[in-house]
Amino acid sequence: MEWRLSAMVVLIALAGCSGFGGETPTETLSPVPVPSEAPESGPGSTILPGISPDGTIESAVLADAHRSALRNRSFVWTESYERRARFGSVTDRKQADRHLVFESPTEYFYSASEPVLWRDSTSVFLDGSAVYADGDYRYIRRSADGDVRYDRRSLDTAAPARFRSLSARAVERYLALDSVDVTPIQVAGTRQYRLVGGRPAGNWSDQLDAFNVTARVTAEGLVRNLSVSYALGGNSSSRYITYQFDFTAVGAASPTEPPWLTAARNAPDAPTVSGWKRPMLLSVASVLGSAPVGSTATVPVSSRT
Repeated sequence: MEWRLSAMVVLIALAGCSGFGGETPTETLSPVPVPSEAPESGPGSTILPGISPDGTIESAVLADAHRSALRNRSFVWTESYERRARFGSVTDRKQADRHLVFESPTEYFYSASEPVLWRDSTSVFLDGSAVYADGDYRYIRRSADGDVRYDRRSLDTAAPARFRSLSARAVERYLALDSVDVTPIQVAGTRQYRLVGGRPAGNWSDQLDAFNVTARVTAEGLVRNLSVSYALGGNSSSRYITYQFDFTAVGAASPTEPPWLTAARNAPDAPTVSGWKRPMLLSVASVLGSAPVGSTATVPVSSRT
């Protein structure tokens, strides 16, 4: 899959379900220019975590600050990825999304859709996976090939760190630039910073034709928005990729029970069917965690929720 390039050549994803949204702040450009001196002058001074007054950026430092800023906070995170490709006379388009409403380590809703590769190298599309943690258990819904299946699992103490890393990996990869242009802006009465960058640093790809990235960052290093577009060209092929994530409702997010929760709680116990279930667990294990406890069930197409 294409966006897990280094940290994602198919990052993937979920469409935000209605009722899970948050604020959409309006940006107002500040007339105040970026100061020529950092808040603290001298060697090693920075405007933002990992960003020097001259625009030099260390994306790993900013990514770490981003993770720290999310710790012990609720938030809504949405991510989208689209790839349009041409191979000779053949064109192809892929789109994927992820959505997370995180209130606490034991209460959250995560949803994604992504293609899955089976061990025998035949491809199947996992058209929906979702996790709802209600404080006691995690309920997991997957659909593929006409079936809907549910798992009930124990709470996963490692989930919050993995959730924070979903966006932090994108920050570290896509903002790995030699420098960025930094502009202070006012958003809902608070100062934030807009970053604009061009071609990435180092040997990112010898097929890279164009690259543009913008981000909106708080003073503590929380990347509230990241938007990337780039093109890859070859002798007989071309690909155009767009990627974006947004954080909303920071400090004020609370998940709503999904409509399938009752069906998941009432699903009868069923044996694990390794031929269908195992390849999908390989795909989503980084978010769903360890082996299930309790029930696993298959629901026919006529009963889908």
